[in-house]
Amino acid sequence: MNIRILYRTWTGSNDKPRPPWYSLAACLLSLHEAAAGSPYSTSFTFVADGGIPPELAEHVRPEDTVLRITAGTAAASLRATVAAAVTSARTAPDDLFWLCEDDYLYRPDAFAHLARAVERIPEADYFSIFCPRPSGWSLSHPSQPNRHFPEIPSGPRLVEPLRWRRFPGTTSTFGVRGRALLRDAGLITLGTRPGAPFDGATWHMLQGARPYSWRHLFRDIDPYLTHRGLAKIVGKPVMRVALNVAAIRVARHPRMLVVPDRNLAVHVEIDEVDGDAEWEALSKDVVQRHTKPA
Repeated sequence: MNIRILYRTWTGSNDKPRPPWYSLAACLLSLHEAAAGSPYSTSFTFVADGGIPPELAEHVRPEDTVLRITAGTAAASLRATVAAAVTSARTAPDDLFWLCEDDYLYRPDAFAHLARAVERIPEADYFSIFCPRPSGWSLSHPSQPNRHFPEIPSGPRLVEPLRWRRFPGTTSTFGVRGRALLRDAGLITLGTRPGAPFDGATWHMLQGARPYSWRHLFRDIDPYLTHRGLAKIVGKPVMRVALNVAAIRVARHPRMLVVPDRNLAVHVEIDEVDGDAEWEALSKDVVQRHTKPA
Protein backbone atom coordinates (compact mmCIF):
# COMPACT_ATOMS: atom_id res chain seq x y z
CA MET A 1 0.00 0.00 0.00
CA ASN A 2 1.13 3.51 -0.85
CA ILE A 3 -0.40 6.80 0.29
CA ARG A 4 -1.34 9.22 -2.46
CA ILE A 5 -1.84 12.78 -1.23
CA LEU A 6 -3.97 15.18 -3.27
CA TYR A 7 -3.54 18.66 -1.84
CA ARG A 8 -6.18 21.24 -2.73
CA THR A 9 -5.05 24.84 -2.75
CA TRP A 10 -5.98 28.10 -4.48
CA THR A 11 -4.59 31.55 -5.05
CA GLY A 12 -7.45 33.41 -3.39
CA SER A 13 -8.26 34.01 0.25
CA ASN A 14 -11.33 33.75 2.46
CA ASP A 15 -12.68 35.43 5.56
CA LYS A 16 -12.37 32.49 7.94
CA PRO A 17 -11.22 33.57 11.41
CA ARG A 18 -7.57 32.53 11.73
CA PRO A 19 -5.08 32.73 14.60
CA PRO A 20 -2.22 35.21 14.06
CA TRP A 21 0.31 32.39 13.67
CA TYR A 22 -1.54 30.72 10.78
CA SER A 23 0.30 30.31 7.49
CA LEU A 24 -0.14 28.20 4.39
CA ALA A 25 3.55 27.34 4.47
CA ALA A 26 3.37 25.92 8.00
CA CYS A 27 0.44 23.71 7.02
CA LEU A 28 2.18 22.34 3.94
CA LEU A 29 5.50 21.79 5.70
CA SER A 30 3.77 19.95 8.54
CA LEU A 31 2.14 17.63 6.00
CA HIS A 32 5.52 16.98 4.37
CA GLU A 33 6.92 15.95 7.76
CA ALA A 34 3.90 13.76 8.55
CA ALA A 35 4.18 12.04 5.17
CA ALA A 36 7.89 11.43 5.76
CA GLY A 37 6.97 9.59 8.96
CA SER A 38 4.72 7.13 7.15
CA PRO A 39 5.89 3.52 6.90
CA TYR A 40 4.62 3.54 3.31
CA SER A 41 5.73 5.40 0.24
CA THR A 42 3.87 8.65 -0.38
CA SER A 43 3.26 10.72 -3.50
CA PHE A 44 2.09 14.31 -3.63
CA THR A 45 -0.18 16.08 -6.12
CA PHE A 46 -1.14 19.74 -5.85
CA VAL A 47 -4.64 20.36 -7.16
CA ALA A 48 -4.06 24.07 -7.65
CA ASP A 49 -7.11 26.22 -8.34
CA GLY A 50 -5.72 29.21 -10.22
CA GLY A 51 -2.14 28.07 -9.71
CA ILE A 52 0.20 27.67 -6.76
CA PRO A 53 -0.10 30.41 -4.10
CA PRO A 54 3.13 32.47 -3.88
CA GLU A 55 3.58 31.46 -0.23
CA LEU A 56 3.82 27.80 -1.27
CA ALA A 57 5.78 28.09 -4.51
CA GLU A 58 9.20 27.52 -2.91
CA HIS A 59 7.93 24.37 -1.18
CA VAL A 60 6.87 22.55 -4.35
CA ARG A 61 9.42 19.78 -4.72
CA PRO A 62 10.75 18.35 -8.01
CA GLU A 63 9.02 15.03 -7.37
CA ASP A 64 5.61 16.66 -6.78
CA THR A 65 2.91 16.80 -9.43
CA VAL A 66 1.03 20.04 -10.03
CA LEU A 67 -2.46 19.80 -11.51
CA ARG A 68 -3.66 23.29 -12.38
CA ILE A 69 -7.43 23.74 -12.47
CA THR A 70 -9.94 26.58 -12.69
CA ALA A 71 -12.69 25.78 -10.21
CA GLY A 72 -13.62 28.90 -8.28
CA THR A 73 -15.49 27.14 -5.48
CA ALA A 74 -14.64 24.54 -2.84
CA ALA A 75 -17.24 22.18 -4.30
CA ALA A 76 -15.84 22.38 -7.83
CA SER A 77 -12.30 22.00 -6.50
CA LEU A 78 -13.26 18.86 -4.59
CA ARG A 79 -14.92 17.39 -7.66
CA ALA A 80 -11.75 17.96 -9.68
CA THR A 81 -9.69 16.35 -6.91
CA VAL A 82 -11.95 13.30 -6.79
CA ALA A 83 -11.67 12.92 -10.56
CA ALA A 84 -7.86 13.05 -10.38
CA ALA A 85 -7.83 10.53 -7.53
CA VAL A 86 -10.08 8.15 -9.45
CA THR A 87 -7.67 8.18 -12.38
CA SER A 88 -4.89 7.04 -10.04
CA ALA A 89 -7.08 4.55 -8.18
CA ARG A 90 -7.88 2.66 -11.38
CA THR A 91 -4.28 1.46 -11.45
CA ALA A 92 -3.71 1.47 -7.66
CA PRO A 93 -6.93 0.28 -5.96
CA ASP A 94 -5.05 -0.95 -2.89
CA ASP A 95 -3.54 2.43 -2.09
CA LEU A 96 -4.87 4.95 0.41
CA PHE A 97 -5.86 8.34 -0.99
CA TRP A 98 -5.56 11.38 1.24
CA LEU A 99 -7.71 14.21 -0.14
CA CYS A 100 -6.96 17.36 1.80
CA GLU A 101 -7.39 21.10 2.04
CA ASP A 102 -4.50 23.51 2.49
CA ASP A 103 -5.41 24.92 5.93
CA TYR A 104 -4.63 21.92 8.16
CA LEU A 105 -1.70 21.54 10.51
CA TYR A 106 -0.37 18.00 11.07
CA ARG A 107 1.50 16.35 13.89
CA PRO A 108 4.75 14.70 12.72
CA ASP A 109 3.42 11.23 13.64
CA ALA A 110 0.02 11.71 11.98
CA PHE A 111 0.56 9.44 8.99
CA ALA A 112 2.34 6.79 11.02
CA HIS A 113 -0.80 6.43 13.16
CA LEU A 114 -3.03 6.65 10.10
CA ALA A 115 -1.18 3.86 8.31
CA ARG A 116 -1.53 1.53 11.32
CA ALA A 117 -5.25 2.26 11.53
CA VAL A 118 -5.70 1.45 7.84
CA GLU A 119 -4.04 -1.91 8.46
CA ARG A 120 -5.87 -2.74 11.69
CA ILE A 121 -9.40 -1.60 10.83
CA PRO A 122 -10.12 -3.31 7.50
CA GLU A 123 -13.87 -2.72 7.78
CA ALA A 124 -13.39 1.07 7.66
CA ASP A 125 -13.68 2.72 4.25
CA TYR A 126 -12.85 6.28 5.27
CA PHE A 127 -10.43 7.78 7.78
CA SER A 128 -10.18 11.18 9.43
CA ILE A 129 -7.44 12.33 11.79
CA PHE A 130 -9.35 15.41 12.91
CA CYS A 131 -12.49 15.53 15.03
CA PRO A 132 -14.22 18.93 14.74
CA ARG A 133 -15.24 20.57 17.99
CA PRO A 134 -18.99 20.42 18.69
CA SER A 135 -21.03 23.35 17.44
CA GLY A 136 -24.65 24.38 17.55
CA TRP A 137 -24.93 24.58 13.78
CA SER A 138 -27.39 21.69 13.34
CA LEU A 139 -29.61 22.99 16.14
CA SER A 140 -30.12 26.24 14.25
CA HIS A 141 -30.36 24.61 10.80
CA PRO A 142 -33.13 21.98 10.93
CA SER A 143 -32.65 21.08 7.27
CA GLN A 144 -29.48 19.12 8.26
CA PRO A 145 -30.01 17.48 11.66
CA ASN A 146 -27.30 15.54 13.46
CA ARG A 147 -27.28 11.80 12.81
CA HIS A 148 -25.88 8.95 14.89
CA PHE A 149 -24.34 5.69 13.76
CA PRO A 150 -23.65 2.34 15.43
CA GLU A 151 -20.13 1.84 16.73
CA ILE A 152 -17.51 -0.38 15.08
CA PRO A 153 -18.48 -4.01 15.74
CA SER A 154 -16.98 -5.04 19.11
CA GLY A 155 -16.52 -1.37 20.05
CA PRO A 156 -13.84 1.29 19.43
CA ARG A 157 -10.67 -0.24 18.01
CA LEU A 158 -7.41 0.15 19.92
CA VAL A 159 -4.52 0.78 17.57
CA GLU A 160 -1.94 1.65 20.19
CA PRO A 161 -1.74 4.17 21.59
CA LEU A 162 -4.91 5.58 20.02
CA ARG A 163 -8.49 4.36 20.12
CA TRP A 164 -10.39 4.74 16.87
CA ARG A 165 -14.18 4.97 16.72
CA ARG A 166 -16.89 5.51 14.21
CA PHE A 167 -17.88 9.11 13.64
CA PRO A 168 -20.85 10.78 11.89
CA GLY A 169 -18.85 13.21 9.80
CA THR A 170 -15.78 15.32 9.22
CA THR A 171 -14.65 17.93 6.71
CA SER A 172 -13.42 17.64 3.12
CA THR A 173 -10.02 16.45 4.36
CA PHE A 174 -10.06 12.67 4.67
CA GLY A 175 -8.51 9.37 3.69
CA VAL A 176 -10.24 6.78 1.54
CA ARG A 177 -9.22 3.34 0.35
CA GLY A 178 -8.73 3.17 -3.41
CA ARG A 179 -11.42 0.54 -3.93
CA ALA A 180 -13.90 2.55 -1.88
CA LEU A 181 -13.06 5.66 -3.90
CA LEU A 182 -13.73 3.86 -7.17
CA ARG A 183 -17.07 2.68 -5.81
CA ASP A 184 -18.12 5.97 -4.20
CA ALA A 185 -16.70 8.71 -6.43
CA GLY A 186 -20.11 9.46 -7.89
CA LEU A 187 -21.64 9.71 -4.42
CA ILE A 188 -18.91 12.06 -3.16
CA THR A 189 -19.42 14.25 -6.22
CA LEU A 190 -23.18 14.19 -5.73
CA GLY A 191 -22.67 15.35 -2.14
CA THR A 192 -21.21 18.64 -3.37
CA ARG A 193 -24.24 19.52 -5.49
CA PRO A 194 -26.77 20.82 -2.93
CA GLY A 195 -24.44 23.68 -2.04
CA ALA A 196 -22.54 24.69 1.06
CA PRO A 197 -22.15 23.46 3.66
CA PHE A 198 -21.93 20.03 2.06
CA ASP A 199 -19.49 18.14 4.30
CA GLY A 200 -21.98 16.93 6.90
CA ALA A 201 -24.61 15.98 4.34
CA THR A 202 -22.07 14.00 2.30
CA TRP A 203 -20.81 12.02 5.29
CA HIS A 204 -24.32 11.22 6.47
CA MET A 205 -25.30 10.02 3.01
CA LEU A 206 -22.15 7.89 2.61
CA GLN A 207 -22.86 6.17 5.91
CA GLY A 208 -26.45 5.42 4.99
CA ALA A 209 -28.33 8.13 6.91
CA ARG A 210 -30.72 10.60 5.32
CA PRO A 211 -28.83 13.92 5.37
CA TYR A 212 -31.79 16.26 4.91
CA SER A 213 -35.00 16.46 6.86
CA TRP A 214 -38.05 15.95 4.64
CA ARG A 215 -40.01 18.28 6.88
CA HIS A 216 -37.49 21.10 6.54
CA LEU A 217 -36.30 20.37 3.01
CA PHE A 218 -36.76 23.97 1.89
CA ARG A 219 -35.25 25.55 5.01
CA ASP A 220 -31.86 27.21 5.34
CA ILE A 221 -31.56 28.12 1.66
CA ASP A 222 -30.17 31.63 1.32
CA PRO A 223 -32.12 33.69 -1.24
CA TYR A 224 -30.11 35.68 -3.76
CA LEU A 225 -31.81 38.11 -6.13
CA THR A 226 -29.72 37.07 -9.11
CA HIS A 227 -30.26 34.55 -11.88
CA ARG A 228 -27.67 32.29 -10.29
CA GLY A 229 -29.17 32.76 -6.86
CA LEU A 230 -32.67 31.92 -8.04
CA ALA A 231 -31.30 28.83 -9.79
CA LYS A 232 -29.84 27.72 -6.47
CA ILE A 233 -33.17 28.22 -4.71
CA VAL A 234 -34.79 25.90 -7.22
CA GLY A 235 -31.90 23.48 -7.65
CA LYS A 236 -30.83 22.93 -4.04
CA PRO A 237 -34.06 21.20 -2.92
CA VAL A 238 -33.86 18.92 -5.96
CA MET A 239 -30.30 17.91 -5.11
CA ARG A 240 -31.23 17.46 -1.44
CA VAL A 241 -33.87 14.96 -2.53
CA ALA A 242 -31.23 13.22 -4.66
CA LEU A 243 -28.93 12.87 -1.63
CA ASN A 244 -31.75 11.51 0.53
CA VAL A 245 -32.59 8.92 -2.13
CA ALA A 246 -28.90 8.01 -2.48
CA ALA A 247 -28.70 7.51 1.30
CA ILE A 248 -31.59 5.03 1.16
CA ARG A 249 -29.66 2.96 -1.37
CA VAL A 250 -26.34 3.26 0.50
CA ALA A 251 -28.06 2.10 3.71
CA ARG A 252 -28.05 -1.44 2.32
CA HIS A 253 -24.23 -1.38 2.49
CA PRO A 254 -23.30 1.67 4.61
CA ARG A 255 -19.74 2.96 4.54
CA MET A 256 -17.75 3.54 7.71
CA LEU A 257 -15.75 6.61 8.74
CA VAL A 258 -13.42 6.35 11.74
CA VAL A 259 -11.44 8.92 13.77
CA PRO A 260 -8.88 8.62 16.61
CA ASP A 261 -9.47 9.82 20.16
CA ARG A 262 -6.71 12.44 19.75
CA ASN A 263 -6.45 14.93 16.93
CA LEU A 264 -3.48 14.18 14.70
CA ALA A 265 -4.21 17.26 12.62
CA VAL A 266 -6.30 20.38 13.08
CA HIS A 267 -8.29 22.71 10.88
CA VAL A 268 -6.57 26.03 11.59
CA GLU A 269 -9.55 28.19 12.48
CA ILE A 270 -10.03 30.10 15.71
CA ASP A 271 -12.93 27.89 16.84
CA GLU A 272 -10.72 24.78 16.57
CA VAL A 273 -7.39 25.97 18.00
CA ASP A 274 -8.41 28.65 20.49
CA GLY A 275 -6.92 27.92 23.91
CA ASP A 276 -4.59 25.19 22.65
CA ALA A 277 -1.01 26.49 22.65
CA GLU A 278 0.35 23.18 21.34
CA TRP A 279 -0.76 23.89 17.77
CA GLU A 280 0.79 27.35 17.79
CA ALA A 281 4.08 25.87 18.94
CA LEU A 282 3.92 23.17 16.27
CA SER A 283 3.27 25.76 13.56
CA LYS A 284 6.19 27.95 14.59
CA ASP A 285 8.56 25.00 15.06
CA VAL A 286 7.92 23.49 11.64
CA VAL A 287 8.56 26.82 9.90
CA GLN A 288 11.73 27.36 11.89
CA ARG A 289 13.04 23.91 10.97
CA HIS A 290 12.62 24.66 7.27
CA THR A 291 13.85 28.24 7.26
CA LYS A 292 17.24 28.58 5.60
CA PRO A 293 19.84 30.60 7.51
CA ALA A 294 20.38 34.09 6.12
